[in-house]
Amino acid sequence: MWFRNKESDLENQLVDIYGTMKSSVMGLSKSEAQKIARQMLLQAKEKVKQYGFDRLPPNFGDHILQKEKEDPKFMNMNVK
Repeated sequence: MWFRNKESDLENQLVDIYGTMKSSVMGLSKSEAQKIARQMLLQAKEKVKQYGFDRLPPNFGDHILQKEKEDPKFMNMNVK
C-alpha cells in the first residue's frame, strides 16, 4: 500500500502553483514550467540541508520571536 505524506502533498501543490505561474508569465508549457519549479524546490531543499536548517526544532521561529520580545537586542546579536 502506498502512503502519501504531508510534505510530498505540499511540495506537489507548490510545484503546481509555481508551475502555473511560470507557464503563464514565461510562456512555457505547463509540464516544462512544472519541471523548472520542481528543480527550484529541490535546490531550495539542498540549501536548507547545506545550512543545517533541517535540524532546527519545530516552531523554532516562534522561539526566536519570543526571545526578541524578551530582549530587543537579541536579533541584533544574531544578525551577521
